[in-house]
Amino acid sequence: MRFGKTNNDVKALQSALIEAGFSIPSGATGLFGPQTKSAYAAWQRSIGLNGSDADGFPGCSSLRNLGDTAGFSVDCRNTRSLAKSSVLCAKNSGISRDRGTARTFALEACKRTGAPKEWVTGVGNDANLLTLILDPPA
Repeated sequence: MRFGKTNNDVKALQSALIEAGFSIPSGATGLFGPQTKSAYAAWQRSIGLNGSDADGFPGCSSLRNLGDTAGFSVDCRNTRSLAKSSVLCAKNSGISRDRGTARTFALEACKRTGAPKEWVTGVGNDANLLTLILDPPA
């Protein structure tokens, strides 16, 4: 589930949010836009999340919680490895390129996308997130 995407998974998410009493004025259109983000943030707050954990972007645990409530299942496992060729990297301007900063960015990326934290350092073949950040493909 990503902002700006249109698909049936988003439509199911929207339907579940509406059924749970959260407002999406345009209805279950299948487009993950500002209305869906706002409704999902309200859902996240309703289950006790706050701050950056209630940002309106589905994480694995909050999505599973909604699925349990709405009667759908969520599989957060990803059996594929992360390959360098699947990631586009651009040089950052004015941001430190040290390992600590890279680790902070990688952990935040995992948190926001629901990717396993093991991707930060645990993926083999030099395709972990730290390697991709610190040594981007040419």
